[in-house]
Amino acid sequence: MIIQLTTDKDRIKSIITDPLLFQLLEGQDKSVEIKDIEPNMSSNWLIVSKDEEDIGCIEFIQMTSVLAKAHIRILPKYWDKGLAHVAVKVGIQWFKENGYKTIMTWVPANCIHVLRFLMSTPFKACGQIKNGVIYNGTLVSLFIFEAEVK
Repeated sequence: MIIQLTTDKDRIKSIITDPLLFQLLEGQDKSVEIKDIEPNMSSNWLIVSKDEEDIGCIEFIQMTSVLAKAHIRILPKYWDKGLAHVAVKVGIQWFKENGYKTIMTWVPANCIHVLRFLMSTPFKACGQIKNGVIYNGTLVSLFIFEAEVK
């Protein structure tokens, strides 16, 4: 598996506009249509590939010189193949090689599939923001997770 920094907007868009990923991430807001989705190019993007095929991406923002806020997206056809766990491991290695010490992310409290996934990775719960997001039409807390880059 390879993870590489990219500014290729079309390559990123081909991942983030996957219909199922769109439904999970953006589809709750009926005012947003899949055709209108564009990558936030003020974020940094890593492409995750295996055997020369893109399987996902990691969007991240450098919060400090040693802290990044990141969110991984793996294309649905690669779910349940163990590749997301490998991508997290390789992603953590990329952040280590690039001088980061900690990676953080947050997840809506009612996003159970992502919470289960994170708890099976090196990420550990470290806090919450009460009433931090409306997800699936419900006002819920955001759980904050962190992973030390070792």
